[in-house]
Amino acid sequence: MTANITELSPSADPMTHSVLVRARLNDADSLAAGHTAIAELPGELAPALLAPKSAVFTSGGLQIASIVDENGVARTRAVTVGRNRGDEVEILSGLKSGDVVVLDRTGLIAEGTRIERSNG
Repeated sequence: MTANITELSPSADPMTHSVLVRARLNDADSLAAGHTAIAELPGELAPALLAPKSAVFTSGGLQIASIVDENGVARTRAVTVGRNRGDEVEILSGLKSGDVVVLDRTGLIAEGTRIERSNG
């Protein structure tokens, strides 16, 4: 089924990362008003900062990642995530390119904990 977009919300819901889109369906005879749908929009994915999903941990409603600073010490960062891309997730804020993140975490890592880096 195809449609023409008639309205697009200027911002995303910060909790669901969803955007309200209104569209006029080209062949809507079998649908009733008020239905919702998931749509695919053609196009290229924009370049984004990506991190493995295992680097992001949710605690108390916050999404956090731990980075390892230049002294080998854990530093906690609140992050905002975007789309899932397979085993990775877009990082919209909280990390920068080049940050070394802790992977496969099962819980909070105390700020200042010494982290031994693995090269594998």
